[in-house]
Amino acid sequence: MRALRMIHEAWARRVSVSLSAYLRTSVEVALSDIDQGTYAVLSQQLPDLGVFYIIGLLPLPGHFMLHMTIELASMIVDRLMGGPGTASK
Repeated sequence: MRALRMIHEAWARRVSVSLSAYLRTSVEVALSDIDQGTYAVLSQQLPDLGVFYIIGLLPLPGHFMLHMTIELASMIVDRLMGGPGTASK
């Protein structure tokens, strides 16, 4: 699990740099937890509302799931549309 944690932490640093450039604002991404389990257990732990993305990492096989809260997703969309990047109320 230690090697997997290091891989994800490195990925989080690269995503922080990429998102900061793409959104033209400071973005910090950090690994909160790493765990192994079934999708059924994961789906029970996630909040009812959210945005899910299934992302492939070509040329690597497989996919991963990214979950964002509605608030975070709306801030990103607002920023991409030219707004200040604040969550809608």
